[in-house]
Amino acid sequence: MEVKAVFFDIDGTLVNDRKSVLKSTKDAIKIVKEQGVLVGVATGRGPFFVKELMDDLDLDFAVTYNGQYIFNKDKVLFTSPISKLHLRQLITYAKKEGKEIALGTKDAMLGSKIMSFGLGSFSQRISRFVPSVLTRTVSHSFNRMVSKVVPQKEEDLLHLMNQPIYQVLMLMTPEESEKAAADFEDLKLTRSNPFAADVINQGNSKLEGIRRVGKEYGFDLNQVMAFGDNLNDLHMMQVVGHPVAPENARPEILELAEKVIGHHKDQSVIAYMEGL
Repeated sequence: MEVKAVFFDIDGTLVNDRKSVLKSTKDAIKIVKEQGVLVGVATGRGPFFVKELMDDLDLDFAVTYNGQYIFNKDKVLFTSPISKLHLRQLITYAKKEGKEIALGTKDAMLGSKIMSFGLGSFSQRISRFVPSVLTRTVSHSFNRMVSKVVPQKEEDLLHLMNQPIYQVLMLMTPEESEKAAADFEDLKLTRSNPFAADVINQGNSKLEGIRRVGKEYGFDLNQVMAFGDNLNDLHMMQVVGHPVAPENARPEILELAEKVIGHHKDQSVIAYMEGL
Protein backbone atom coordinates (compact mmCIF):
# COMPACT_ATOMS: atom_id res chain seq x y z
CA MET A 1 0.00 0.00 0.00
CA GLU A 2 1.54 3.28 -1.13
CA VAL A 3 0.26 6.15 0.99
CA LYS A 4 1.79 9.60 0.71
CA ALA A 5 -0.87 11.58 2.59
CA VAL A 6 -3.46 10.87 5.28
CA PHE A 7 -6.51 13.08 5.81
CA PHE A 8 -8.78 12.89 8.85
CA ASP A 9 -12.31 14.14 9.18
CA ILE A 10 -12.62 15.62 12.67
CA ASP A 11 -16.02 15.06 14.29
CA GLY A 12 -16.86 11.41 14.79
CA THR A 13 -13.48 10.38 13.38
CA LEU A 14 -10.33 12.10 14.66
CA VAL A 15 -11.75 13.35 17.96
CA ASN A 16 -13.91 11.63 20.55
CA ASP A 17 -17.18 12.97 21.95
CA ARG A 18 -15.26 15.30 24.29
CA LYS A 19 -13.57 16.87 21.23
CA SER A 20 -10.17 15.54 22.24
CA VAL A 21 -7.72 13.35 20.33
CA LEU A 22 -6.79 10.04 21.94
CA LYS A 23 -3.14 9.66 22.89
CA SER A 24 -2.99 6.51 20.77
CA THR A 25 -4.16 8.48 17.74
CA LYS A 26 -1.50 11.12 18.40
CA ASP A 27 1.07 8.34 18.56
CA ALA A 28 -0.18 6.89 15.27
CA ILE A 29 0.12 10.28 13.54
CA LYS A 30 3.64 10.69 14.88
CA ILE A 31 4.61 7.25 13.62
CA VAL A 32 3.44 7.80 10.04
CA LYS A 33 4.93 11.30 9.90
CA GLU A 34 8.30 9.85 10.90
CA GLN A 35 7.94 7.56 7.87
CA GLY A 36 7.57 10.59 5.59
CA VAL A 37 3.79 10.47 5.21
CA LEU A 38 2.02 13.84 5.18
CA VAL A 39 -0.92 14.20 7.58
CA GLY A 40 -3.77 16.72 7.58
CA VAL A 41 -7.49 17.17 8.13
CA ALA A 42 -10.42 17.49 5.75
CA THR A 43 -13.35 18.92 7.68
CA GLY A 44 -16.52 20.98 7.59
CA ARG A 45 -15.18 22.93 10.56
CA GLY A 46 -13.60 26.34 10.09
CA PRO A 47 -9.89 27.20 10.22
CA PHE A 48 -10.27 28.76 13.68
CA PHE A 49 -11.29 25.35 15.06
CA VAL A 50 -8.43 23.53 13.35
CA LYS A 51 -5.42 25.72 14.20
CA GLU A 52 -5.00 24.36 17.72
CA LEU A 53 -5.21 20.80 16.37
CA MET A 54 -2.56 21.60 13.77
CA ASP A 55 -0.17 22.75 16.47
CA ASP A 56 -0.97 19.90 18.84
CA LEU A 57 -0.64 17.15 16.20
CA ASP A 58 2.00 18.84 14.03
CA LEU A 59 -0.29 18.55 11.00
CA ASP A 60 1.02 19.54 7.58
CA PHE A 61 -2.14 21.12 6.15
CA ALA A 62 -5.87 21.56 6.63
CA VAL A 63 -8.82 21.45 4.23
CA THR A 64 -11.53 23.33 6.12
CA TYR A 65 -15.10 24.48 5.46
CA ASN A 66 -15.53 21.49 3.13
CA GLY A 67 -12.78 22.67 0.80
CA GLN A 68 -13.58 26.38 0.91
CA TYR A 69 -10.51 27.39 2.97
CA ILE A 70 -7.20 25.49 2.74
CA PHE A 71 -3.97 26.31 4.53
CA ASN A 72 -0.71 24.87 5.81
CA LYS A 73 1.58 25.93 8.65
CA ASP A 74 2.94 28.88 6.70
CA LYS A 75 0.26 30.23 4.39
CA VAL A 76 -3.24 30.06 2.98
CA LEU A 77 -3.26 27.84 -0.10
CA PHE A 78 -6.80 28.42 -1.40
CA THR A 79 -9.99 30.27 -0.48
CA SER A 80 -13.42 30.44 -2.08
CA PRO A 81 -15.66 32.97 -0.33
CA ILE A 82 -19.39 32.90 -1.08
CA SER A 83 -20.52 35.88 -3.14
CA LYS A 84 -22.46 38.67 -1.46
CA LEU A 85 -25.34 38.06 -3.88
CA HIS A 86 -25.66 34.46 -2.78
CA LEU A 87 -25.30 35.43 0.88
CA ARG A 88 -28.16 37.90 0.59
CA GLN A 89 -30.26 35.22 -1.08
CA LEU A 90 -29.52 32.75 1.71
CA ILE A 91 -30.31 35.29 4.42
CA THR A 92 -33.59 36.17 2.70
CA TYR A 93 -34.45 32.50 2.34
CA ALA A 94 -33.69 31.79 6.00
CA LYS A 95 -35.91 34.67 7.10
CA LYS A 96 -38.75 33.58 4.83
CA GLU A 97 -38.58 29.94 5.95
CA GLY A 98 -37.91 30.73 9.61
CA LYS A 99 -34.54 28.98 9.64
CA GLU A 100 -31.62 29.69 11.94
CA ILE A 101 -28.49 30.61 9.99
CA ALA A 102 -24.81 31.18 10.79
CA LEU A 103 -22.02 32.63 8.65
CA GLY A 104 -18.51 31.21 8.76
CA THR A 105 -15.52 33.55 8.65
CA LYS A 106 -11.89 32.50 9.01
CA ASP A 107 -12.10 33.36 12.71
CA ALA A 108 -15.57 32.27 13.86
CA MET A 109 -19.03 30.94 13.07
CA LEU A 110 -21.29 33.93 13.66
CA GLY A 111 -25.03 34.53 13.72
CA SER A 112 -27.32 31.90 15.16
CA LYS A 113 -27.05 31.18 18.88
CA ILE A 114 -28.35 27.66 18.38
CA MET A 115 -25.50 26.97 15.95
CA SER A 116 -23.02 27.70 18.74
CA PHE A 117 -24.82 25.09 20.80
CA GLY A 118 -25.01 22.70 17.86
CA LEU A 119 -21.27 22.84 17.25
CA GLY A 120 -20.51 22.00 20.86
CA SER A 121 -19.57 18.60 22.25
CA PHE A 122 -22.80 18.11 24.24
CA SER A 123 -25.10 18.48 21.24
CA GLN A 124 -22.81 16.33 19.08
CA ARG A 125 -23.12 13.55 21.65
CA ILE A 126 -26.90 13.74 22.02
CA SER A 127 -27.46 13.99 18.24
CA ARG A 128 -26.17 10.41 17.92
CA PHE A 129 -29.08 9.21 20.05
CA VAL A 130 -31.81 11.03 18.12
CA PRO A 131 -33.56 8.58 15.75
CA SER A 132 -33.61 9.76 12.14
CA VAL A 133 -37.43 9.80 12.17
CA LEU A 134 -37.30 12.47 14.89
CA THR A 135 -34.75 14.71 13.17
CA ARG A 136 -37.43 16.87 11.57
CA THR A 137 -39.28 17.33 14.87
CA VAL A 138 -36.10 18.21 16.79
CA SER A 139 -34.93 20.62 14.08
CA HIS A 140 -38.26 22.45 13.99
CA SER A 141 -38.36 22.63 17.78
CA PHE A 142 -34.89 24.17 17.87
CA ASN A 143 -35.88 26.74 15.26
CA ARG A 144 -39.05 27.74 17.09
CA MET A 145 -37.37 27.86 20.51
CA VAL A 146 -34.41 29.97 19.45
CA SER A 147 -36.39 32.33 17.22
CA LYS A 148 -38.54 33.23 20.24
CA VAL A 149 -35.75 33.59 22.80
CA VAL A 150 -33.02 35.22 20.70
CA PRO A 151 -34.52 36.15 17.32
CA GLN A 152 -32.05 36.69 14.52
CA LYS A 153 -31.81 40.18 13.10
CA GLU A 154 -31.40 40.42 9.36
CA GLU A 155 -29.36 43.62 9.68
CA ASP A 156 -26.83 41.83 11.91
CA LEU A 157 -26.37 39.10 9.34
CA LEU A 158 -26.01 41.61 6.51
CA HIS A 159 -23.37 43.45 8.52
CA LEU A 160 -21.36 40.23 8.82
CA MET A 161 -21.15 40.14 5.03
CA ASN A 162 -18.59 42.96 5.15
CA GLN A 163 -15.98 40.24 5.71
CA PRO A 164 -15.39 37.12 3.60
CA ILE A 165 -17.83 34.31 4.38
CA TYR A 166 -16.68 30.81 3.43
CA GLN A 167 -19.54 28.62 4.61
CA VAL A 168 -23.13 29.07 5.74
CA LEU A 169 -24.87 26.77 8.21
CA MET A 170 -28.64 26.56 8.06
CA LEU A 171 -30.71 24.58 10.55
CA MET A 172 -32.87 22.25 8.46
CA THR A 173 -33.69 18.59 7.93
CA PRO A 174 -32.18 16.52 5.11
CA GLU A 175 -35.50 16.69 3.25
CA GLU A 176 -35.59 20.47 3.58
CA SER A 177 -32.01 20.84 2.38
CA GLU A 178 -32.77 18.75 -0.72
CA LYS A 179 -35.68 21.04 -1.49
CA ALA A 180 -33.60 24.18 -0.86
CA ALA A 181 -30.82 22.94 -3.15
CA ALA A 182 -33.15 23.41 -6.13
CA ASP A 183 -33.37 27.12 -5.31
CA PHE A 184 -29.58 27.58 -5.12
CA GLU A 185 -28.10 25.92 -8.20
CA ASP A 186 -24.78 27.78 -7.87
CA LEU A 187 -24.36 26.57 -4.29
CA LYS A 188 -23.89 23.13 -2.79
CA LEU A 189 -25.74 21.92 0.29
CA THR A 190 -24.00 19.11 2.12
CA ARG A 191 -24.35 17.74 5.64
CA SER A 192 -22.13 16.79 8.56
CA ASN A 193 -24.92 16.33 11.13
CA PRO A 194 -28.66 15.53 11.10
CA PHE A 195 -29.81 19.05 11.95
CA ALA A 196 -27.99 21.52 9.71
CA ALA A 197 -26.89 21.93 6.11
CA ASP A 198 -23.42 23.21 5.19
CA VAL A 199 -23.72 25.62 2.27
CA ILE A 200 -20.66 26.16 0.07
CA ASN A 201 -19.84 27.08 -3.53
CA GLN A 202 -20.46 24.57 -6.29
CA GLY A 203 -17.27 22.85 -7.43
CA ASN A 204 -15.79 22.67 -3.94
CA SER A 205 -15.72 19.74 -1.53
CA LYS A 206 -13.35 17.91 0.76
CA LEU A 207 -12.28 15.84 -2.23
CA GLU A 208 -11.48 18.89 -4.38
CA GLY A 209 -9.61 20.36 -1.43
CA ILE A 210 -7.50 17.23 -1.14
CA ARG A 211 -6.88 17.34 -4.89
CA ARG A 212 -5.64 20.93 -4.57
CA VAL A 213 -3.33 20.00 -1.70
CA GLY A 214 -2.02 17.09 -3.77
CA LYS A 215 -1.05 19.41 -6.61
CA GLU A 216 0.82 21.60 -4.12
CA TYR A 217 2.66 18.71 -2.45
CA GLY A 218 3.03 16.24 -5.32
CA PHE A 219 0.72 13.32 -4.54
CA ASP A 220 -2.23 11.77 -6.39
CA LEU A 221 -5.65 10.91 -5.00
CA ASN A 222 -4.86 7.19 -5.28
CA GLN A 223 -1.99 7.79 -2.82
CA VAL A 224 -4.34 9.27 -0.22
CA MET A 225 -5.75 7.55 2.84
CA ALA A 226 -8.84 9.34 4.14
CA PHE A 227 -10.81 8.73 7.33
CA GLY A 228 -14.47 9.81 7.20
CA ASP A 229 -17.84 9.11 8.76
CA ASN A 230 -20.56 11.42 7.42
CA LEU A 231 -22.28 12.58 4.23
CA ASN A 232 -19.86 15.45 3.56
CA ASP A 233 -17.18 12.72 3.32
CA LEU A 234 -19.05 10.83 0.60
CA HIS A 235 -17.17 12.02 -2.51
CA MET A 236 -13.87 11.88 -0.70
CA MET A 237 -14.45 8.26 0.26
CA GLN A 238 -15.59 7.34 -3.26
CA VAL A 239 -12.43 8.56 -4.96
CA VAL A 240 -9.34 8.40 -2.71
CA GLY A 241 -7.18 5.32 -2.96
CA HIS A 242 -7.64 4.17 0.63
CA PRO A 243 -10.94 5.15 2.31
CA VAL A 244 -11.18 4.17 5.99
CA ALA A 245 -14.24 4.50 8.23
CA PRO A 246 -14.84 4.07 11.96
CA GLU A 247 -17.62 1.65 12.83
CA ASN A 248 -19.79 4.58 13.96
CA ALA A 249 -19.89 5.99 10.40
CA ARG A 250 -23.09 6.31 8.40
CA PRO A 251 -24.07 3.20 6.39
CA GLU A 252 -23.33 4.98 3.08
CA ILE A 253 -19.76 5.61 4.24
CA LEU A 254 -19.24 2.11 5.64
CA GLU A 255 -20.12 0.66 2.23
CA LEU A 256 -17.35 2.69 0.58
CA ALA A 257 -14.61 1.94 3.09
CA GLU A 258 -11.64 -0.17 2.13
CA LYS A 259 -11.31 -0.85 5.84
CA VAL A 260 -13.73 -0.39 8.74
CA ILE A 261 -11.92 0.15 12.03
CA GLY A 262 -13.25 0.37 15.58
CA HIS A 263 -15.37 3.13 17.09
CA HIS A 264 -13.92 6.65 17.02
CA LYS A 265 -13.76 6.55 20.82
CA ASP A 266 -11.49 3.49 20.78
CA GLN A 267 -7.79 3.05 20.10
CA SER A 268 -8.42 1.71 16.60
CA VAL A 269 -6.56 4.32 14.54
CA ILE A 270 -3.12 3.37 15.83
CA ALA A 271 -3.82 -0.34 15.37
CA TYR A 272 -4.53 0.29 11.68
CA MET A 273 -1.94 2.98 10.88
CA GLU A 274 0.95 1.09 12.46
CA GLY A 275 0.70 -1.22 9.46
CA LEU A 276 1.43 1.49 6.88
